[in-house]
Amino acid sequence: QSLAIGGGRDFPADAAAHASWISAITAETGASPARAEKLLDRYGTTARLILAHEAEQQTESLAGASDYTLAEIDWLARNENVAHLVDIVMRRTALAITGRLSRGNLEQIADAAAAALGWDAGQREKELEATSKELTERHRFWFE
Repeated sequence: QSLAIGGGRDFPADAAAHASWISAITAETGASPARAEKLLDRYGTTARLILAHEAEQQTESLAGASDYTLAEIDWLARNENVAHLVDIVMRRTALAITGRLSRGNLEQIADAAAAALGWDAGQREKELEATSKELTERHRFWFE
C-alpha cells in the first residue's frame, strides 16, 4: 500500500490534472503560472500554501537565487519545524547543494528566519556563525 504524504498528497497524476492544478492555483493566489509550476516541482501540492502566503506578503526574491522568495523562506521557517538557520539552507531548500547560496542571500535568509522565529540580534548572529561554520568546515562549502 502506498500513502502520499505532504506535497505528494493530491499531486496531479497526469498532464491534464497538472494543467488544471496550475490554472486553479494561479486563479486562487494570483501567482504566475511559472511560479506555480516552480513551487509545485519543488514542494508538491504544499506549493498551494506557500503561494497563498506569498500572495499575502510583499514578495522579494533572494539575491542570486531569484526563484526563491523571502515570503517562501518565511513560510518554511514558520511551518517546517525549523529550529536553526542551517535547517533552512541545508534541509528545506536546495540553495547550498546547488551552489547558489551566497553570503548576501544567507544574510537575507537569516533576517527572514529571525523575524519568523522571534530571534533577537544576538541569536541571529549565533545562527549565522554556526551555519557558516557548518557549511565551510563540515561540507567544504565555499561562499561566492
